[in-house]
Amino acid sequence: MKRSGLLIVGFIGCLVLTSVLALLCLAYIISHPAVGTGIAYLLGLISVLTLACAGVATFSIYPMVRRFSEERVEYAAKSETYRNAALTDALTGLQNRRYFDDTLREYMREFAAIGKPVGIIIVDLDFFKRINDTYGHDNGDLVLRAVSISLQQQVRGHDILARLGGEEFAIVFPNVDEYSLAQLAERVRTAIEQIHLVLDGDRVAISASIGGALWDCKESMSSLMKRADQHLYAAKHNGRNQVVMSENAGFRTSARRQRTSA
Repeated sequence: MKRSGLLIVGFIGCLVLTSVLALLCLAYIISHPAVGTGIAYLLGLISVLTLACAGVATFSIYPMVRRFSEERVEYAAKSETYRNAALTDALTGLQNRRYFDDTLREYMREFAAIGKPVGIIIVDLDFFKRINDTYGHDNGDLVLRAVSISLQQQVRGHDILARLGGEEFAIVFPNVDEYSLAQLAERVRTAIEQIHLVLDGDRVAISASIGGALWDCKESMSSLMKRADQHLYAAKHNGRNQVVMSENAGFRTSARRQRTSA
């Protein structure tokens, strides 16, 4: 955009310079009659036409180009805003499912090239429907926002945190082994367990079940997500408020105290 404006300014400058040179030549010819009046008329005509072109460019073309450039900048800013909105969950401010899928796919492509693993966890709040039914959806939204803030405090700069939908969240942890992934998942579970909210005068405890899976640089993204989902279902089936990382019981962590309410 700036380049277009500079080109127009340069063009106008050339026209003005041409007019000045023509006028100087005209003045020389007038002061030396022997040169000829024909050339004088020609230079005068060139000067007038050149100045007219410079005027048109200055008062018509340049404002039009400038306005067009400003509109392009404004359009680009709006496009970026719309793009961010399309990839962001409106309620929590986290990335949404579309962003999560696109980024996980990109991470898998990049880390496959260097042979490094990628871990994911799926976090599902326990008894969330009971909260909505008991305290209303406004309070349910308050819980989701509180959990989102807690999750943001647990992720690293290169981790990907997203709300998949409803009360379900997901985090991508690149370049971790299974033990480290289990530790990160347990840290997330503990952080959520420590959230205490007062809803309509009641102190409500929050907990989550978590399923995780480590990518082996071979399986598809759908297969990886399916394994994490299966481990999440196992965590729910085994009593909730716990982390399940694999079919191996050695990678299962249980909550320090089991909850039977929200």
